[in-house]
Amino acid sequence: MRLIIWIIAVSALGALYIGAMAVFFFAIQWVLLVFFAIIWPLYIIANILHITCVFIECIFMLVVKGIKAVGRFFCFTPGRTRCGLDCAGKGAEGEDKNINQGMELPTYEQAVRQPQRAHTISRP
Repeated sequence: MRLIIWIIAVSALGALYIGAMAVFFFAIQWVLLVFFAIIWPLYIIANILHITCVFIECIFMLVVKGIKAVGRFFCFTPGRTRCGLDCAGKGAEGEDKNINQGMELPTYEQAVRQPQRAHTISRP
């Protein structure tokens, strides 16, 4: 009699275990389906768009920096102005037209005749 009860109990526990696993995997398959069918493609698309935008931004910044570098090169040749700017970054009327606000560009004479000096501590 005990053997029969033991077999029934073990069978019931096995059935509960198999049922629990079936429910678990049934639930997991829907989670995985939603993840791989919806979220994963969106993630891949977002990464592709992000990489593309960063690439375009890098190209744009290189072009802008190249244009600024060419402009500065021509600015430091004597007597040349470009786009209404003299070499100090001032327009014909004297207003500040410097693209990089807070960065003063020296005139050609200042750049040639006044070498850069190291910062020194002034003592009384």
